Amino acid sequence: MEPPTKIKIKNKVLIGSFFKAFNELSKLPSNPKSGKLKYAIKRSLPSIQEAAENYNKTRTQIFEDRAKVDENGNPKFDENQNYLFDSKAVRQTAFDALHKLEEEEVEIEIYPISINDITAVAGEISIAQEINLGEFIIEAES
Repeated sequence: MEPPTKIKIKNKVLIGSFFKAFNELSKLPSNPKSGKLKYAIKRSLPSIQEAAENYNKTRTQIFEDRAKVDENGNPKFDENQNYLFDSKAVRQTAFDALHKLEEEEVEIEIYPISINDITAVAGEISIAQEINLGEFIIEAES
């Protein structure tokens, strides 16, 4: 197995598709055809999960720092579980900060996978998963 490769990815891509794709792919059944692919994905997941957790922690902090609070200092929510704000301007600053966070690039480590490893499991993964692999995985030597 080749050493991991560091890649930079925007938070919105990380959260929107990258993390979900890797998480789903980690659930592939173990068999001789999926072994290399599954190993690389499982080895890549800790770095991806850490980046996703950091994003979610920062996202929550952005909103809790700006939301209305109750008498105990806890954020207030509306009937749909959305944060409540003192004004539209405060709400806008929260969403501006969220947009900035989504555009930030983070560096993660992933383990390269050979195209042969992807095609070996073509019948076991969905077309969407194949597309996500093709979009994100770095070609390794076979």
